[in-house]
Amino acid sequence: MKALGFEANVLPFLKFAILVLDNIIQLCTVKYCLWRTQIYVAIAECYDEEELDPPVAEGTLRVVAQADDSLQRTRFLVQKFMKAAAAVTHPPAAGTAGTPPQSQLLISLSRDDVQTAFPNSVSRIRTILVSLKTLWKPQWTLNLLHDFEDKAPFLVSATDIDGIITYMSSIVAADPTSVDGLHNCVLKLLFRLRKWTPFMAMYKSRLETTQDSIIDAIEVELLYALYELIEDPADRMRLFKVASGLRLACESREMCALRYDVLVEVMLYLWHVYASPMLESMNKALFGQEKSDAGDAIRLLLALQVSSHALNFDDIVWRANLALHLVNLLNQQHRLRLAIQILRVTQDVLSTVRDAIVNIDLHAVLADSTNGLQQLHHVATKAVPFIANSKDVLPSPGSLRGTTFQQTSLNLTLAAIQTEVGFLLYDMELQCAASVPDGTTMTAVAKRLAVECNQNGYMRGLLSVQLAQRKSKRGEQESLLREALQCFDTIQQQEIDVQGETDVLSPNSLRPLAPLLVSRASTFVTIEILPHNPPRGVQVAYYCAYAKGTGAGTDVSLNNMEYPGTGSLIQPNPRRTLATISGLLPNESYVFAVAAYDKNDQVIEGIGATSCPIITLNPLVLSMCYGILATVAVQMKHTYKHTIEK
Repeated sequence: MKALGFEANVLPFLKFAILVLDNIIQLCTVKYCLWRTQIYVAIAECYDEEELDPPVAEGTLRVVAQADDSLQRTRFLVQKFMKAAAAVTHPPAAGTAGTPPQSQLLISLSRDDVQTAFPNSVSRIRTILVSLKTLWKPQWTLNLLHDFEDKAPFLVSATDIDGIITYMSSIVAADPTSVDGLHNCVLKLLFRLRKWTPFMAMYKSRLETTQDSIIDAIEVELLYALYELIEDPADRMRLFKVASGLRLACESREMCALRYDVLVEVMLYLWHVYASPMLESMNKALFGQEKSDAGDAIRLLLALQVSSHALNFDDIVWRANLALHLVNLLNQQHRLRLAIQILRVTQDVLSTVRDAIVNIDLHAVLADSTNGLQQLHHVATKAVPFIANSKDVLPSPGSLRGTTFQQTSLNLTLAAIQTEVGFLLYDMELQCAASVPDGTTMTAVAKRLAVECNQNGYMRGLLSVQLAQRKSKRGEQESLLREALQCFDTIQQQEIDVQGETDVLSPNSLRPLAPLLVSRASTFVTIEILPHNPPRGVQVAYYCAYAKGTGAGTDVSLNNMEYPGTGSLIQPNPRRTLATISGLLPNESYVFAVAAYDKNDQVIEGIGATSCPIITLNPLVLSMCYGILATVAVQMKHTYKHTIEK
C-alpha cells in the first residue's frame, strides 16, 4: 500500500486489521475467514480505483501480486469450509466412535488439492507454508481444523523444500521486511530438516527486520540456541543456555499456547540427548559420583519439570517418572522442601488425570455399553488388571475406538506411580520434620499428614509404615506396622464389598432402593439409579439424587443437596439412569440416596434408602502397598505370618 502511494484513511485501518488478525491468533473459524476475505476485497477495490501509470514500479507490482495471492489463499480456505459444511447432512449421534464433535467440521487437505488450486509454483509454496503454519499450532487453539482426514496426507517433498528456500532467499534479498509473517515458519522447517546453511542465512536476514513480535523473537532465539548446542554438543554453557531459555519461555502463557510445538520439541530433545544419558550414567556409578554432575542433572531436570508442567504436557507417565528422578537427586543433596513441593504437584497432576480416566462425562460411549461400564467401575474401585470371569466379559479389541483396555492399562501404571509418589512424599515430609531440633515438630507433622489422609486407607497405611521406621522402641514399631496392615486389610474388604454389589431390579417397594456405585474419583461420584416401580400405578416422572458426608446424622434427607448434581432433575433412562455428584472433598466418605417424583412434582413416598459409604479417592495398587509393608517389616525384623485374600 505504501508503494502505491494511496493515502486514503481507510487503508491504514485495513492494514492494521490484517496485522491484528494474522499476528495474534489465527482463529480458523468461518467468521474469521469471512472477516479476512472482506478486508482483502476492500483493499482490492482500493487498488481498482487507483490508476497506475506505466511503467509500474517493481515494488508496486510485488505488492499487488501479494494481495492477489492472499485473496486466492483465503478463497481456497473458504471453499474448503463450504465443502465440509455441505458434506454434513445430519449431526452425528452423541458419543459415536469415529465422528468429530458436533462443534467441528472435518477438513480434508491433500497435496492434490493444493497443486490443482495453485498451479503457480510461488503461490503453491506460499500455500504450503501457510498450511504448515496452521498445522503446527496446538490443537486446542484450532476450532474447526481440529481433525484432519487420514487419506491423501499433506506432505512436503524435497522439491518443495528447495523451492521454499529459493523463494524465501529471493524475497529476503529483495526486501527483508516483506516475508508476510512466514519467516519463522521457514526457520522451523529448515531447523527440523537440519538444513543449517539456509537456516543460518534466514536467521541472519531476520536480524535485519524489526517486525517480529516478542513471541516470534523468543521462538527464533530458542531455536538458534539449540542449533548452537547441536553444533557443539559437549559445550556445557550452551546446554544450560538452552535449558534456561526453555524455562523462561514456558513462563509465558502466550508462548506456551502459541508455540507449544517448538517448546515440546526442545524439551524432549534435552531429555533424550542429555538428561536420560546423565541419569543412566549416574545409575551405573551409584557411589562416588561427583556433586557437580548431580548438580548439573538437578538443574537440567528442574528446567524440564517446570517446562512440562507449564506446557501441561500430555505424557503424564513421562512427567511422573521425571519428577521421581528429580526428587531422588534432590534427596541426595538434602534439598527436601523443593522435593516435597515437586511431589505434591505430581500428586495433584496424577489425581487430575486419574479423575478424567473414570469420568463418565468424558467417555460418553461407555454409558451405552455394559462392558464399558463394568470396566469403568472396575478401574474406579481397584487398581488391578481387568480379568474376564463369569460376570465380566471383555469386549473384543477395537470394539470401542481407543479401547478402554488402554484406559485400564494407563490407570494401573499411574496407580503404581502414585503409590510410590505417596510413599516418598511421607518420607520427605518426616525427614524434613526430623531435621528440626525440637521434638514437637515431628508430632505436629504426623498429625497434619494423618488429617490429610482422612478416610483414605491406602495413604494412612503408607504413613504408618513411614512413622514406624522413625520409632526407636520395638513396641511402637510393631504397633504402627500392625496399624498399616489393618488399613490395607480394611481397604481390601471395601474393594470386595464394592465389587460385590449387583444391579438388581427394584421390586414394588414404597421407596426407591439405594443407588449403586458406577464410578468414583477424588472429587466426584457417579451412581446408578435403579428403576423404581411404586404401587398403585403411580408413574415416576423424574428422580433427584441427594448426598451428604458420612457421620453427620444417620440417613440422607431431601435437604442434602449442597453439592453440584444433587437436587437436579434426572429423567429415567430405559437402559441405565446415571447421575454424577461433583464438588466433593478428596479422601472423604459420603452416602447417597434417591427420591422419585411424579408429574405433579410430588415426592413418591419420601426419599429412598441410603447407600453404603463411598470414599472419594483414586485407588492405589494394594499388592504394592502390602509389598512395601512386608519389605519394611523384614528390614526392621518384624516378621509374622499373615494371609492375604485374593
